[in-house]
Amino acid sequence: MPYEDDVLRVSLNVLPLSVFHSVAIFSFTKSEAQLADLALARVFHTTGEQQKYELSKLLLERMENFALNPQRVSSWSGHKLDTIKSAYRATLLVNGIQDHPELMLF
Repeated sequence: MPYEDDVLRVSLNVLPLSVFHSVAIFSFTKSEAQLADLALARVFHTTGEQQKYELSKLLLERMENFALNPQRVSSWSGHKLDTIKSAYRATLLVNGIQDHPELMLF
Protein backbone atom coordinates (compact mmCIF):
# COMPACT_ATOMS: atom_id res chain seq x y z
CA MET A 1 0.00 0.00 0.00
CA PRO A 2 1.70 3.25 -1.09
CA TYR A 3 1.64 6.30 1.14
CA GLU A 4 1.70 9.92 0.00
CA ASP A 5 3.69 11.26 2.95
CA ASP A 6 7.22 11.00 4.27
CA VAL A 7 6.53 9.28 7.58
CA LEU A 8 8.38 6.06 8.24
CA ARG A 9 6.13 3.58 10.00
CA VAL A 10 8.06 1.47 12.48
CA SER A 11 6.57 -0.25 15.48
CA LEU A 12 8.82 -1.08 18.42
CA ASN A 13 7.92 -3.47 21.21
CA VAL A 14 10.33 -4.17 24.04
CA LEU A 15 9.27 -7.19 26.05
CA PRO A 16 10.82 -8.04 29.40
CA LEU A 17 11.89 -11.65 29.75
CA SER A 18 13.20 -11.16 33.29
CA VAL A 19 14.44 -8.33 35.52
CA PHE A 20 17.67 -8.02 33.54
CA HIS A 21 16.75 -9.42 30.10
CA SER A 22 14.47 -8.00 27.41
CA VAL A 23 13.88 -8.49 23.70
CA ALA A 24 13.21 -5.69 21.19
CA ILE A 25 10.99 -6.34 18.19
CA PHE A 26 10.87 -3.86 15.31
CA SER A 27 8.05 -4.16 12.76
CA PHE A 28 7.72 -2.33 9.44
CA THR A 29 6.39 -3.01 5.98
CA LYS A 30 8.52 -4.71 3.37
CA SER A 31 8.34 -1.62 1.19
CA GLU A 32 9.83 0.48 4.02
CA ALA A 33 12.53 -2.02 5.02
CA GLN A 34 15.38 -0.11 3.37
CA LEU A 35 14.34 3.18 4.96
CA ALA A 36 13.88 1.49 8.33
CA ASP A 37 17.37 0.00 8.07
CA LEU A 38 18.81 3.45 7.37
CA ALA A 39 16.84 5.16 10.13
CA LEU A 40 17.68 2.48 12.70
CA ALA A 41 21.23 1.69 11.60
CA ARG A 42 22.69 2.68 14.98
CA VAL A 43 20.62 -0.09 16.58
CA PHE A 44 20.62 -2.65 13.76
CA HIS A 45 24.33 -2.47 12.91
CA THR A 46 25.81 -2.67 16.40
CA THR A 47 25.99 -5.53 18.88
CA GLY A 48 26.29 -6.17 22.59
CA GLU A 49 26.51 -3.24 24.99
CA GLN A 50 26.67 -0.67 22.18
CA GLN A 51 23.44 -1.99 20.69
CA LYS A 52 21.71 -1.85 24.09
CA TYR A 53 22.95 1.71 24.50
CA GLU A 54 21.66 2.74 21.05
CA LEU A 55 18.29 1.14 21.81
CA SER A 56 18.19 2.98 25.13
CA LYS A 57 18.82 6.31 23.40
CA LEU A 58 16.17 5.53 20.80
CA LEU A 59 13.62 4.88 23.54
CA LEU A 60 14.52 8.06 25.38
CA GLU A 61 14.53 10.20 22.24
CA ARG A 62 11.53 8.85 20.35
CA MET A 63 9.05 7.11 22.65
CA GLU A 64 6.25 9.08 24.26
CA ASN A 65 5.89 6.65 27.11
CA PHE A 66 7.39 3.41 28.24
CA ALA A 67 7.55 1.40 31.44
CA LEU A 68 10.66 0.15 33.17
CA ASN A 69 10.92 -2.71 35.62
CA PRO A 70 10.96 -1.18 39.12
CA GLN A 71 13.52 -3.76 40.29
CA ARG A 72 15.85 -2.73 37.47
CA VAL A 73 15.40 0.98 38.18
CA SER A 74 16.01 0.45 41.91
CA SER A 75 19.45 -0.95 41.03
CA TRP A 76 20.48 2.39 39.47
CA SER A 77 22.35 5.12 41.32
CA GLY A 78 20.58 8.41 42.00
CA HIS A 79 22.93 10.09 39.53
CA LYS A 80 22.03 7.62 36.77
CA LEU A 81 18.30 8.05 37.40
CA ASP A 82 18.62 11.86 37.37
CA THR A 83 20.63 11.73 34.14
CA ILE A 84 17.99 9.56 32.44
CA LYS A 85 15.12 11.76 33.64
CA SER A 86 16.90 14.92 32.48
CA ALA A 87 17.63 13.44 29.06
CA TYR A 88 14.01 12.35 28.64
CA ARG A 89 12.71 15.78 29.66
CA ALA A 90 15.17 17.46 27.28
CA THR A 91 13.50 15.73 24.33
CA LEU A 92 10.51 18.01 24.85
CA LEU A 93 12.63 20.96 23.74
CA VAL A 94 15.29 19.58 21.40
CA ASN A 95 15.58 16.81 18.86
CA GLY A 96 18.15 14.32 20.10
CA ILE A 97 20.08 13.95 23.31
CA GLN A 98 23.79 14.02 24.02
CA ASP A 99 25.64 10.75 24.51
CA HIS A 100 26.18 9.85 28.13
CA PRO A 101 27.17 6.46 29.59
CA GLU A 102 24.43 6.70 32.23
CA LEU A 103 21.66 6.52 29.58
CA MET A 104 21.85 2.71 29.38
CA LEU A 105 18.39 1.36 30.25
CA PHE A 106 19.24 -2.35 29.84
